[in-house]
Amino acid sequence: MRSNKGFTLVEMAIVLIIIGIILGAVVKGQDLITNARSKKLISAANTWNALTYAYMDRLGRFPGDSVRNGTIANDAAERAAGFSTINEIANTMTNAPENPVIIGGQSYWIYFGYVNATVGGARNAMFICPSVNCNTVLNSDSLAMMQSLDSSLDGSADAGYGRLRALINGGGYTGPLAAAAGNRANAVFNNANPTTRDADNSGTALVGTIAWNTTNNYGAVWVFDRPF
Repeated sequence: MRSNKGFTLVEMAIVLIIIGIILGAVVKGQDLITNARSKKLISAANTWNALTYAYMDRLGRFPGDSVRNGTIANDAAERAAGFSTINEIANTMTNAPENPVIIGGQSYWIYFGYVNATVGGARNAMFICPSVNCNTVLNSDSLAMMQSLDSSLDGSADAGYGRLRALINGGGYTGPLAAAAGNRANAVFNNANPTTRDADNSGTALVGTIAWNTTNNYGAVWVFDRPF
């Protein structure tokens, strides 16, 4: 009878503590991996942005703005001629990052173009999508990436306010699509639709927030030349 006795309460407590430590380490490790991946995407986006302004300083116009009206690819001739912000930067500047940016097996495509704000007109923007056509909604991993990018730029992850907002009309690219193997690096965005919160006018009271989601968010829109 004595040889069949079970674990004591002390032994069971020790086992539970060990299991808790292991689970905590696993969860913490996943958070560290997600944070590291987010920082890579943030770094890539900031690099493209910096190179865009470096191009402006060197040539006196934004890449993709051949008519020099201050807005990327809002002219039919620019789009028909195939002027690509990505390609002009990559061919002119040094150390341009890869497009797409591959992070943890997930590809993030970078595009440039413009959006028309309800107040103040067109703004130049960078579009970041987890699929080549920007027609795939965010999954849990890409959602975390966009939230981190939003927090780094605007101080909070509000999908409808600030310089970075959610892209809510997937497949919004227009222009030449001649790049090989389905690479849409030559595409430009035209009037893509970012989420807005109440109004773009900073003088208007803003009520509530808009959360990033995996239902109708297809990527991110970063208005980089001037705020909404």
